[in-house]
Amino acid sequence: MLRYFENREAVFLELLNRDYGAWLDALPAELAPADADGTGPAARVRGFAEAYAASLPARSVMCELASVLTSVLERTVSVEAIRTYKRQALASNDRLAGVIHARLPELDGAAAREPASATIVLIAGLWPLAHPGPTVVAAVEDPALLTAHVDFPARYSRMIELLTTSLLGPATP
Repeated sequence: MLRYFENREAVFLELLNRDYGAWLDALPAELAPADADGTGPAARVRGFAEAYAASLPARSVMCELASVLTSVLERTVSVEAIRTYKRQALASNDRLAGVIHARLPELDGAAAREPASATIVLIAGLWPLAHPGPTVVAAVEDPALLTAHVDFPARYSRMIELLTTSLLGPATP
């Protein structure tokens, strides 16, 4: 592998881009069409956010890699490897914004880029919290710490819903 990649982190960056692309390939089929339920924008946003969040847990490799992207993977690769990764990541964000806009046409292209660009940031923050190590799991079994448990799909969905609703403006019913 190292004949084709400069180090293992470069391999993982490529794997992240490939897994992200595979997720984008599958995502439109996992989301309801924009007019599927005939509801208003707020209900569409909620349904979108729930399906969007539900699509991620099955992609644990992508989520694990996203959670260490800036703290590990981007630290030891060359400038050119970062440029290659970032070019692909930006193209993927544009593609995701298109998927979001197709499902939530109330969001224009620029607004749809906001939740698209927040995707990796939210995964990077929430995935490790929802999948802690054994000592954290044991510690939060204490009844006083029950609220420390992070339900990834529920929390991710809520954050996407809040972000997306804020982009629709105050008139969202």
